[in-house]
Amino acid sequence: MVIQNDIGTTNAHVMVIHVKGMRVQITHMDIHPERIQFLRDMLKGYEVSWGKELNRQADAGLSGVSFQLVQGQFAAKDSTELLNYLKFLGSGLVFLIDWNRARKELRGFLKGKDRLALLARAAEQEIGQGGFLELEGANLINRAIEQRRDSAMHFGDRLCDILGDEGAVEFLRFVFRAAMEGLRDHQSPGLTQDRGRAWAVLANWTSKANGD
Repeated sequence: MVIQNDIGTTNAHVMVIHVKGMRVQITHMDIHPERIQFLRDMLKGYEVSWGKELNRQADAGLSGVSFQLVQGQFAAKDSTELLNYLKFLGSGLVFLIDWNRARKELRGFLKGKDRLALLARAAEQEIGQGGFLELEGANLINRAIEQRRDSAMHFGDRLCDILGDEGAVEFLRFVFRAAMEGLRDHQSPGLTQDRGRAWAVLANWTSKANGD
C-alpha cells in the first residue's frame, strides 16, 4: 500500500508512506528542516530508524528552491503494532499541515524555540494549530492587544517581552485550546474570539510589566 499526503502547495512538501508486510517506510520532503524534526519528535514513541537527511533541488517551477529529504523505517512486531503505528501516524499528519504558517503567525509573540515547543505541545494534546489559524491567528491576538488601552505593549514589542517567555507561552496555549474547543463545539466565531482574547490574562499585563 502506498499513501501520499501533500503537506504544502508544492512538490517540495510531500510525504509518501509505503506499507509492505510489517514494514512501513516514510519518505518526507520539505523545505523546512524544522518540520522534518517536528515529525521525528512526534514519532519518538516508536522505534523508527531514520536515514541521513539529504539536500535536493526542486523542479524549475519552484525557481530552483532546495529542500530536505529524509526516510524513516519502522518494522512492526505484529499486525496490532502495525495498525497502531499507522493510526498514530495518520492522525498526526494533520499537525504538519499549515505548521510553518502557524510558526510564522507566532513570530510577533514568542521566541523561536518557544514557537516550536508550543506547536509540539499542541500536537501532543491533539489541539493543533488549525483552530488558531481559522480564527485569523495573529490578528486574533493583535485585536486583543489593541483593545487594552492600558496595555504595556508598544510598537515593536513582542508578547514575550511583556509577559515573559513562560507567561507568553501559557497565554498562547490558552488561545490555541480556546480556538479548538470553540470550533469543535460549534460556537459562534464571535464567542470563540472573545475567549481567545483571554481578558483575564490580558488584564494583568500592566501589573506584570510594572513588577506588581
